[in-house]
Amino acid sequence: MTGLLHVVCAGVRPDVTAEQRAAAATLAEGLAGAPAVRGVIVAESQSHLLVATWLDARGSLEAFAASPQHMAFIMRGVALVTSGMWSAAVETDAHPPSAAEALLVFGLRTVEGAPLYEWQVRALLDELATLPGTCAAGPTFEERDRFRAAGAIAVPPAGTAAFEAARAQLEGTRRLGDAFVTAYAPVIAVRTIQ
Repeated sequence: MTGLLHVVCAGVRPDVTAEQRAAAATLAEGLAGAPAVRGVIVAESQSHLLVATWLDARGSLEAFAASPQHMAFIMRGVALVTSGMWSAAVETDAHPPSAAEALLVFGLRTVEGAPLYEWQVRALLDELATLPGTCAAGPTFEERDRFRAAGAIAVPPAGTAAFEAARAQLEGTRRLGDAFVTAYAPVIAVRTIQ
């Protein structure tokens, strides 16, 4: 069954307090109560708050976006801590994992004057799928003018060293420059809905 992955990458301002960070993370975890959600992973570093949310299907996105849980996360969470953010949605067959140690979110964006070809998008997605962990990725469908593809990789427990080694090797061979944006952080919450 094809589902939907919605990723959020929020840059966190350096002046944000620990209480504000905790409140934003709690609201992110609360996305698990929104309509059609199958799972949520929240990760946080000094510079980023990352959220990967699995939904039932593409048609679920509108109800999810309008839900009280999502609106609270955006208005009382992200809006109060962020220095900027991006988000994207992709269809995926990957199921949300029940545990994760770290989370990588990524987007392949359109950069003016640097065209991306479909073969480059497919090649990147194929390469990322080889990294250790649960990879949920694909071409975007609602932000095609900004991001061509996006996704997340949930690193399994005790898998960080292997993931980071494989990621470093892969990044040494890629030549996409500013078009490929990523953020990586330790996981602070995993909620899987049965």
